[in-house]
Amino acid sequence: MRGQRARVAPTPVTAQDLSHRTSDEAARRSLLQLPMAAGRPIALTIAAAGTATARHLLGAQPRGWFVTDLTGGGGSAPRRTAWTPESITIANDGATPMVLQLWIW
Repeated sequence: MRGQRARVAPTPVTAQDLSHRTSDEAARRSLLQLPMAAGRPIALTIAAAGTATARHLLGAQPRGWFVTDLTGGGGSAPRRTAWTPESITIANDGATPMVLQLWIW
């Protein structure tokens, strides 16, 4: 058998395997139907005790947002002060600048 590769028999697919695949696909489809799945990331840098406005490009009034990453801000939590179908404004009440990543939907 020198120079030949050993053949491995394929593992048969069971009904349970198909059931798990169908279940996983259904879960993915239902997650993609959530409003937040149609969101987008936004990066902001906000001066100490300041605000910053960013265009979100959703084409509609946002339904929600959350912070995905935050650096600085002196322990202050970012807060939304305004949002429109075009933009979102976030305030930093802290004594140091804040670098922020948001997910908005």
